[in-house]
Amino acid sequence: KYADEVPAAVADLSTHITVMREYYDIVPLTDSQVNLRWKACAYPLTVSRLVTETRANLERETAEFQDVQYQEQSAFKDHTASYIKEATQFANKHTTLDDVASSADSATRIQRELRHMEQQAKLFNSRERAFDQESTDYSHIAQVSKAFDSQAVFWANAAKWREAHEQWVNGAFDKIDAEQCEAQLEECVRNIAKAARSFKQVPQTLSLSQRIKEELNEFKVYMPLLQAMRTPGIQPRHWEKISETLGVTLRPDLDVSNDNTEELGYTFKQ
Repeated sequence: KYADEVPAAVADLSTHITVMREYYDIVPLTDSQVNLRWKACAYPLTVSRLVTETRANLERETAEFQDVQYQEQSAFKDHTASYIKEATQFANKHTTLDDVASSADSATRIQRELRHMEQQAKLFNSRERAFDQESTDYSHIAQVSKAFDSQAVFWANAAKWREAHEQWVNGAFDKIDAEQCEAQLEECVRNIAKAARSFKQVPQTLSLSQRIKEELNEFKVYMPLLQAMRTPGIQPRHWEKISETLGVTLRPDLDVSNDNTEELGYTFKQ
């Protein structure tokens, strides 16, 4: 755009150069001033040649850049097709809860790549606009990414729940943070319920989400007991009193996976 304005600017300056030459014709000049005079007189031609050279360089670089853009977009097309296929077939390939962690990792990987592809598509479109080219329609990437979000959310929270449950049930009871436990539980309940609303047309994942929901609800029954038993101020005498009252031997290092806990949970609910 600036190059288009150069000829008019040079023409205006040429008028000033003509006036300057008239003065130089009657004013004695030193050698350095003579050099400056002829340098100024040559500027219109110098600028014209520079503009021509710059235009040629821009045209060459533009052609090279567009060629690179074309190659990148061609590779991008194949790349997106691969991930979109993986995303759309994900629910059919992950139909059990046998390896939740692995499924969650795969879902997270796909979701991350879909979002990266959305940003890459925007970059390609911005380049196309810069070169006055017709914008390629990449809207399908955003659509697939949005639709896949529910899968990613479900599997991430299902894995988070299973991992936390394993720690709570088989870990040291006196290491459990009841408040954190409740917060994690509620977060999983909330996120999985939200994701499940998108599974009306995906019965296999809907069924899995219902199973996880049942597991969460079953564990929630024990939260009041867990909070009571993990009160920071509870003392050994309290454990003795609770054990005496309930007829169940309790201690701070209780293994929450043993039969006593199930008996205690039943007693508590009564």
